[in-house]
Amino acid sequence: MKERSDILRSGILFFTLFAFFFLLSSGARAEEKIIKFGCSISLTGPLSREGYGTRDGLELWKWWVNEKLGGINIKGVKYKVDIKYYDDESNPVRTVKLTEKLITDDGIKLLFSPYSSGMVFAGSAASEKYKALMVNVGGTAEQIFGRGFRYIVTGTGTSTLYFKGVLDLAAKQNPKPQGVAMVYENDIFARDAVEGAVDKCKELGFKVVFNQVYPKGTKDISTPLTQIKALKPDILLVGGHYTDSVLAVQQTKDLKVNVKLFSCLVGVPVPEFVKALGKDAEDVVGMGWWTPEVNYKDPVWGSGETFDKEFIKKFKYTPDYHNFDGAYGGELFQMGIEKAQSTDPTEIRNAFDRFEIPSSLGGPIKLDKRGVNILSQTVVLQIQNGKAVSVYPKEVAAAKIIYPKPPWE
Repeated sequence: MKERSDILRSGILFFTLFAFFFLLSSGARAEEKIIKFGCSISLTGPLSREGYGTRDGLELWKWWVNEKLGGINIKGVKYKVDIKYYDDESNPVRTVKLTEKLITDDGIKLLFSPYSSGMVFAGSAASEKYKALMVNVGGTAEQIFGRGFRYIVTGTGTSTLYFKGVLDLAAKQNPKPQGVAMVYENDIFARDAVEGAVDKCKELGFKVVFNQVYPKGTKDISTPLTQIKALKPDILLVGGHYTDSVLAVQQTKDLKVNVKLFSCLVGVPVPEFVKALGKDAEDVVGMGWWTPEVNYKDPVWGSGETFDKEFIKKFKYTPDYHNFDGAYGGELFQMGIEKAQSTDPTEIRNAFDRFEIPSSLGGPIKLDKRGVNILSQTVVLQIQNGKAVSVYPKEVAAAKIIYPKPPWE
């Protein structure tokens, strides 16, 4: 009888302790501080490849902050990160609606931008309307930041810089190239990049022999390429997104358009570029804001090398600059929140005015009154032996540029 009584008392004690620790842990979970972010991003449609890449970068940052850093530090309290995504279907009208939905229905006023300049241009108008702070992770057109908006910032420069590094590198070659041909998509991103290239050509003494736009979404640019072939320029610059770059290489080869330097605006840093083109991708030049060779010291990750390794470990593929854009945008938001010691959008934006970081995942950061990083610079890449390697500037170059580009066989 006594034995049964002892067993009963032991059972009651066990369940009492179990209930106590369950309630204790439940209470701890209930008290966990969370900062909610929102993002309208292209998970379907023509921009979905880049959209998923950007999201993977954001997800790695979220995981790193939550699991490795314990959260974002505000006044001694660690806040975990949560990100709510909506698929904008690569449609700027939809991204406006979803941005407003995040703000008005979900009550989220800390936002990451969509992917591509046209989408960011549209979405940032909605965030500005509601004074919700948007950190750019996918659009660099000058027009985005030239409207006097207060509630959008970016850790990179604008797309006017994209071809400038390529042309700087070209000017250092011997013999120095002369004629430059440009053909580009009717898109604010590509247009800005080409306008920046035209200005750079004037500065360097290059002659622009061809400059023509083609309709957005076109599947054939053989006509302007045929015209370019007849002009025999030394440099060909193609402005467009990933699919435009693949198309340009294929049709340039088909038409035997031979130049000494061939550069695409988007494509070279993307691993699928080589998979799609095979050996035809060799020697094509591109650019981006980041590459694994750029190993800046960093207050969030420790170094660019750590980011690269952790990304591969988690997602099982090598990161490109779209993945970098997502992670870098997260890092920028994190540093702004910790600088402001607040989650209020206006206080964070004001903190960015006092912001100067000597080194980060993307290099030094100092934002101007537009919210643009004036210390940012692009890295020039070239496909060599099936990989995109950095060739300029000299301090981050992993290889020398192959110049002139061998002619198509």
